[in-house]
Amino acid sequence: MAYCNSNTVMERETLFNQIASKINNDTCHSYGRCCGNLPQTQKKTIGGGWSGDEIIDIYKDYTFVIAMENICVDGYVTEKY
Repeated sequence: MAYCNSNTVMERETLFNQIASKINNDTCHSYGRCCGNLPQTQKKTIGGGWSGDEIIDIYKDYTFVIAMENICVDGYVTEKY
């Protein structure tokens, strides 16, 4: 599982901590500045942009990627897929 966030939001960090504590930490990796309370999961920060080849090359090896929004606004529709 990959997790990529650089803006700390407690709900995201808590979710990552809960999932990673149930799964082997060797298979949970964080690629932003945030890594919950599990610094051992932190990998390099992904360069480029959200539509670049580098992020695709990293994520293609994962079954799951946690990608949550930075804000919660009524009526907002995500671009994530």
